[in-house]
Amino acid sequence: MVNKERARHAESNTAIRASIDDISSGRRGGLRSHSGPGGPTFTQLYNEAKRRRVVGRSHMNKAQLARALGR
Repeated sequence: MVNKERARHAESNTAIRASIDDISSGRRGGLRSHSGPGGPTFTQLYNEAKRRRVVGRSHMNKAQLARALGR
């Protein structure tokens, strides 16, 4: 990740095309955090539960939060 960022900002002597043309590691992580086998993160589920005022959310794990939110 660090080398890709350095290559993008011309701080590296050698850079391959994929390092420069690919989306940034931070953006890529943000795009993938809502989908895939892991689904939304624990923090995302917790914040949604907080918004919906789910009782007992502070004692729940990720699977329990997902179940409580109907996912």
